[in-house]
Amino acid sequence: MGLLGQSPLDWLQGSVKADADQIEGRIASRASARRQRRFAEADRIRAKLAAEGIILEDKPDGTTTWWRRD
Repeated sequence: MGLLGQSPLDWLQGSVKADADQIEGRIASRASARRQRRFAEADRIRAKLAAEGIILEDKPDGTTTWWRRD
């Protein structure tokens, strides 16, 4: 099946590189909005990703965000 041939991160993120790059770009935009204290924009980006089945997990340090497909 090839399931065990993937890294856990690739499996969680769906392993579609172009899609992952787009998601990472949107996460970077959200992080920038948070740093600039534009929380409404950051929340809008997070909500749009959630509507697409992308779950963001913010870490306590506030700088690292992991994502996975729901």
